[in-house]
Amino acid sequence: MKTNLLGIFTVAALTASAAFAQSSTRVQANVPFDFIVGNRTLPAGEYKVMSQGPAPGTVMIQAADGKGAVILLALPLYSVVERHGGKLVFHRYSDTYFLSEIWGPGNEGRRIRTTSRERELATKAAPGNTTVAALR
Repeated sequence: MKTNLLGIFTVAALTASAAFAQSSTRVQANVPFDFIVGNRTLPAGEYKVMSQGPAPGTVMIQAADGKGAVILLALPLYSVVERHGGKLVFHRYSDTYFLSEIWGPGNEGRRIRTTSRERELATKAAPGNTTVAALR
C-alpha cells in the first residue's frame, strides 16, 4: 500500500511540475516611457510579454510591431492575491526605468534580475516604483 501511495504522489508531483513549466503568462501593455530590460533599452510603445519558452523562467518581451525582442531568464514570484489582469512593475531612478516584475492574471509572476547598471543607480538614489497596467 505504501508503495502505491508513493507512486501516486510521484506521478502527481511530476504532473504538477510539468504543468508549472508549461504555464505561461501573456500580457500586452502600452509603456509610455523608454525602459531597460537586461542590458537593452527599449523605446516607449506597445509590448507583448510572454513568460514561456524553451527553458523554465524564460521571458520574451517583444514590440507589438514585431521589430524588436528581448529574451531573458526571470525568477518566479507568487502572490496570495489573485489578479484578474496583468501588470508590469518598473523601478525608476530619476528618468531611467528598469523592468522589474511581470504579473499576469492569477497569482504567478516573474522577477527580472537586477543589473549592475541598476545597482549602480540604486546606490545614488532611492527607487520609485511605477506600475503599468497590462492587458491580457
